[in-house]
Amino acid sequence: MLAPGERLKSVEIRVVSALMEHAQFLLDRYGAAADPYMTVVDYFTSTRELAGMRRLVDDDIADRLASFQVRTRRRRPIVSELTSRMPSSRIASTLADLERRFDPELDSTAAREAYRNDPEARTRAADRVMPLDVLLATSMLQVGVDVQRLGLMVVTGQPKNTAEYIQVTSRIGRDRERPGLVVTIYNWARPRDLAHLEHFGYDHATFGQRIEGLTTTPFSDRALDRGLSGVLVAAMRHAGMATLTNLAAHTVPLSGPGVQALMDDIVRRAEVVTHDAEQAELVRGYLQRRLDSWSGHRAAVRTGRLGYEEAAEVTGLLQSPEDGSWSLWSAPRSLREVEPEVVLQLDQVDRSVADAPSWDYDRSAAGVGVGEGEAARGGDGS
Repeated sequence: MLAPGERLKSVEIRVVSALMEHAQFLLDRYGAAADPYMTVVDYFTSTRELAGMRRLVDDDIADRLASFQVRTRRRRPIVSELTSRMPSSRIASTLADLERRFDPELDSTAAREAYRNDPEARTRAADRVMPLDVLLATSMLQVGVDVQRLGLMVVTGQPKNTAEYIQVTSRIGRDRERPGLVVTIYNWARPRDLAHLEHFGYDHATFGQRIEGLTTTPFSDRALDRGLSGVLVAAMRHAGMATLTNLAAHTVPLSGPGVQALMDDIVRRAEVVTHDAEQAELVRGYLQRRLDSWSGHRAAVRTGRLGYEEAAEVTGLLQSPEDGSWSLWSAPRSLREVEPEVVLQLDQVDRSVADAPSWDYDRSAAGVGVGEGEAARGGDGS
């Protein structure tokens, strides 16, 4: 979508309103088949633009959907956010909210008209936890969001790199029975957006060729500290069907031809990437150390069994990065958990202006007068 000469906010209002209006039309006509398109996921490259859209959804878009200018009127949108400024507890609840489906018997236009005139039905509707109409998201959406029902996305502005664009837009249409629809809104005042619009078809046919490289140095010491345990456990766990269950961590073979072949593959990959045979052999040593530690964990379990993750009467091998300091078996669940969070507490009383500084600077003592300084800079001293 590109509307030359129009304010971006006006375009956002009309596009999102139209999508929500027609999604309601599909729900009224086809029932549950329209559920994937009832929740609009709106992606932004900056939190500032997202905050502006939040106001538009609450005011302009809500008023537009409730007016008689549209064919199918929707209730006031229920909006949520998925941004990096949210606490971890709210992220989990937001993902749970996204799983709630629209029920044609409760959310269709005819159903809402019916329970408006029925006090008991109105009470039941008030007690119901409503599904989300709009999700406003930033880069937090790229990883860890696997909601099968989502099928509609608006991307406001071209993301800064190709990998981000692919990751974000792949969050919808994950159910092969229900295709996803992505609507990209370009800003005509941004030359970069215009360039993508001019080559839209070719860019989308070949964007796999322009994925940016990762900034992490592969198989460096710190990368191995943070990621090797997770890679080893994942490779061991997915080696066969018998090793997939959580309790298989207690019985999976930790030696033998299969394990050696797996280690050889990782070491060979390290040598190909680093072009350093010595570093590759260090990787082999790190792998063996983890296998020995794994065996030690099995022996240390007195009651119950060892599992990949902790559960009832199961001792977990892997640890979450949030569980104390980083250990040999700490494994991040996402790339955002490589480093722990730092809590910064600031003194609310700012005395930097009221108190005089502890230092003093006497220009005359430094041997340079005002006039001399101006002359040294080529001025006339006035």
